[in-house]
Amino acid sequence: MNSLLHKWMQNQGMRISLYFILLLIVFNSAFVFLFRSKMEEYKALSEDVLQITKGVERLNADVNLADMGLRGFMLHPVESMYFPARNALQTYHENLAQMRKTLERLGFDMSIAATAELALRQYMLLVEQMHKLVESGKLDEALEILYADPGYEAWQVYHVYDREASRFATELKHKAELTYRNYLRWALILQLGILVIALPTLIIADMRISKNRRHRNQIYREIEDSNRKYVFNPSQENKEKTENEIVEDLIHNLKEAAGFIQKISSGNYQAQWNGYDQSNANFNQSNLAGELIKMRDNMKSQKLQDDRRIWMNQGLSEFGELIRKYQDDSQKLAEFVISKLVNHLGAKQGGFFMVNNEDEKNVYLQMMACYAYERKKHMHKRIEIGEGMIGQCFLEAETIHLTKLPENYVYISSGLGDSRPKSILIIPLKANGEVQGIIEMASLKVFQDIEIEFAEKLGESLASSIVSVRNNQKTKNLLSISQEQAELMRAQEEEMRQNMEELQATQEEMARKTAESIFIEQSVDKSMLRVTLQTDTKIKNANTRFRESFNISPGQYDIMKITDFLMETDIPAFEELWNDILQGNAVNSDFNFIDNQNQQKSLFLSLNPQIDRNGKIKQVLLIGQDISQFKLVNA
Repeated sequence: MNSLLHKWMQNQGMRISLYFILLLIVFNSAFVFLFRSKMEEYKALSEDVLQITKGVERLNADVNLADMGLRGFMLHPVESMYFPARNALQTYHENLAQMRKTLERLGFDMSIAATAELALRQYMLLVEQMHKLVESGKLDEALEILYADPGYEAWQVYHVYDREASRFATELKHKAELTYRNYLRWALILQLGILVIALPTLIIADMRISKNRRHRNQIYREIEDSNRKYVFNPSQENKEKTENEIVEDLIHNLKEAAGFIQKISSGNYQAQWNGYDQSNANFNQSNLAGELIKMRDNMKSQKLQDDRRIWMNQGLSEFGELIRKYQDDSQKLAEFVISKLVNHLGAKQGGFFMVNNEDEKNVYLQMMACYAYERKKHMHKRIEIGEGMIGQCFLEAETIHLTKLPENYVYISSGLGDSRPKSILIIPLKANGEVQGIIEMASLKVFQDIEIEFAEKLGESLASSIVSVRNNQKTKNLLSISQEQAELMRAQEEEMRQNMEELQATQEEMARKTAESIFIEQSVDKSMLRVTLQTDTKIKNANTRFRESFNISPGQYDIMKITDFLMETDIPAFEELWNDILQGNAVNSDFNFIDNQNQQKSLFLSLNPQIDRNGKIKQVLLIGQDISQFKLVNA
């Protein structure tokens, strides 16, 4: 009985042990299943945390690229400079949506996300707005928006979102790792308890854990590869790194990028990317470091071009003041211009030649001024057209820049001796396609392209000034001639006045002898008929009395001849008289005329030729007195 009970108890213990073992196996299986589920959750959560981290980095990169591309476009408004901003504007919507989806699923406070998203969208809209303003030429309005620093205001809001999202991701990661460690600890305890019967389970669990570790390592390797591919590749051998080293490298590169952008934004175009050199330049052609280096070089080149343009404009402005100051004195203008130009371009010697075309048959180039020539005889140097390089420059009307000089062409003298110049620059002064002068300069250095361009532009201004001076001189000469003619006219008018007085006296004498007193009064009330005739008897101008007397309008007589009003019987006598007038003789005579109403008039004419200083007859002054009534009285 006791043996049966003992056996039963043994069987029961065995059974209990079996049940217990079975229970342990079941519990272990359940625990393994639960552990596997938690591992999957941990894996998914790790991916979410990584996605949040990358999302924050991408959004930060979008903001930085948008700001960088906008500023670059403002400095140099070409589409290639705006390329980083355009990419950011195209990708930030997708990044925001992906971040929102992930954070909302993980239970993040979406009110913070909504506020930050609104601020970010508003800033991106401002970026697009400023881009359009710059494109339309409204740079000042775009700068006004930029000076308000909307990026900083957006950053203040977005920074809270960035910080809270990063903290949220860190907490999730910490909780996941804590949960993972707890489950791992319990798994180890359970496995030790059932090591013999649950060894396969432990092996499987260990394999699962190893697999997760490998997956995590793969993720960090991808981060390292992305860091090299998209941010900066030092081209060093890709040795094995710890997870912390990978993260530190990524953070270091992003900080380097932010610092590099900040230096360029502040105008430091000499900024360097630490670690970037010729040995790894080929590895960084299309990543963030390479693009930033290209942007720096482009902005540096643009700054150099702007400095050259400012130098040229300021120089032309200074010379413009000099030209305006001495525009009425060619000699002083030449002296001051050549002296200032030689010093402005860093040359050592120069000459200013002006075209002398006073005698059209003997045109030559005359030196008006020189600077630092070694012999005084150059002060009055005359160069014939086509003679030497200067004469050839006049014929070709093109700039000549010599760097290989002929033997004994010119020497630059100083207290230490004579030196041969390294280059000669000969500039034609052209205005309206004609060369008005030549400037020649010699230098101990080779003239740069911008210095040649500056000299050519200055040459255009000088040529225009020379033309203006010559035109002013011609105007003065014409004014002098006009004054002489005016004096001549006044003399002729005085002579005519005397003739008129004599004529009037004669007429008064004749009237007293042949007519009644009423005729004398009518003659006094009427003024004389005055007509200016050309040498072919065409009427040049006529006074009101003439027009009223012959009933013609002001614009009618300028196509007529005085002979058109003569009676046919008087035309031969008038033509004979006219030949005498063209010989320079003054004539008095009376003729019969027919007006526009076919009325016959008898006029007593005094015809006086007006002779210019060359002895040629310019015109004939006709003074007429209507003596029709007088003839009627005598008839």
